[in-house]
Amino acid sequence: MKRLSSEEIEQVRKDITSLAEQRSIEIASTYLERTTVTKDEFDKLKEIVVHLGGREEIAERLELLAQVFSTNLRVLTWQIRLVKLVEQGLAPEAEEDLLLSNGIPVGTGKSFLRELTNLNVVDSKRVDSYWLNPEYLWIMGYLTDPEGLKKQLESLIKKEAEYQKYIRQNINQVEEGLIVISEQYKVPTGKIDIFARDKNGNDVLIELKHP
Repeated sequence: MKRLSSEEIEQVRKDITSLAEQRSIEIASTYLERTTVTKDEFDKLKEIVVHLGGREEIAERLELLAQVFSTNLRVLTWQIRLVKLVEQGLAPEAEEDLLLSNGIPVGTGKSFLRELTNLNVVDSKRVDSYWLNPEYLWIMGYLTDPEGLKKQLESLIKKEAEYQKYIRQNINQVEEGLIVISEQYKVPTGKIDIFARDKNGNDVLIELKHP
């Protein structure tokens, strides 16, 4: 009787182990089916990520262009001509006639070049000649249509203004208890979009980026 009972207990153990193994395999298979991405699905996801990355890059480029170029079409036109000259290399001190023949105001044009230099868009040599940096050659693609560039810059500026207005009016969505003190708050490195204080009296500086 003892031997028979022992055999039955062993069989029960085997049955339980087999059942557990089978259940584990079923759970693992179900998990893999739910979480595994097929090659086609992966390729589609990759396309989406690349597309989103491209959109982000375009937004960053437009933000840089908004820093550099004017939305005044007359000014934008000579700025575009100046950048086209810089692509081939330009020494404004020695080529003032070239600037004037292209309708570029000499003094303002030189200031514009210094601004581009500060943003590292162009290189300035010791003789005050300027060359467009290779990584910024993409700018040339935006300069073929001044009217189109003007519209893109105006749209960006408008969207940023609307975004800032929305954040200001819904400041509690950033943090409960924030109070706006001022906008375009000046600091040594430039301007901060919103200067606020939290419910504990701490200063809060908010820099907005659209989108």
